[in-house]
Amino acid sequence: VIQDIDHSMRVNITAAVELASEFLSRESGTFYYISSAHVYEPSDKPMTETATTTPTSKYSEQKLLAELALKDLFSLEPHRLCIVRVFSVLDWGCPPESLGGAIRALAFGKTGGMVVNSEDVRDFLTPRTIANSLVRIAEAGASGVLNLCSSKPLSIKEAALSMFGSRDFDPTPLAFDRKNSARPALIGENKRLLEILPDLGLVWTPSRFGPL
Repeated sequence: VIQDIDHSMRVNITAAVELASEFLSRESGTFYYISSAHVYEPSDKPMTETATTTPTSKYSEQKLLAELALKDLFSLEPHRLCIVRVFSVLDWGCPPESLGGAIRALAFGKTGGMVVNSEDVRDFLTPRTIANSLVRIAEAGASGVLNLCSSKPLSIKEAALSMFGSRDFDPTPLAFDRKNSARPALIGENKRLLEILPDLGLVWTPSRFGPL
């Protein structure tokens, strides 16, 4: 995002609104926008969908601006808009610049073995669980704002150890800096989503098989 603000605004805001405008011209159907839990104001408590929104990065700022523009666009038909705020994504096979990518690099000895911000607490789901959940949300015809999260927070240290254990990597070389980032906690409340889909099974479990 910060490498090209103009381009990222085009992708994250302008293009989303253009697509939604075209969709709104149809007579029916629900538009699903995938947002981020980073739009919420930092807090150490679980956040509901009505929690205060205060972006702390350019990315989260753009996601919130897109949300607001979409709400305005669908103001006469709010039931046709669903905003899904995804919390933390983690598994093997995630991009190199992500936490999953960093843990993979540690597993293969490509870095010094230090897990940074290990005391941070996050609300993880795997990409597969998120994708399957989005399909279920769309099939249910859900609308409004929904948190997509496990509501079962883990520290980054706990998550890293769990990932190592899932593939039988030796965790002995790992070191943890016992520090926090600027957002030490990002925890969600998924009660509203589970009222719609009570059998969704939102549990984070790192993949034991498949691509690393």
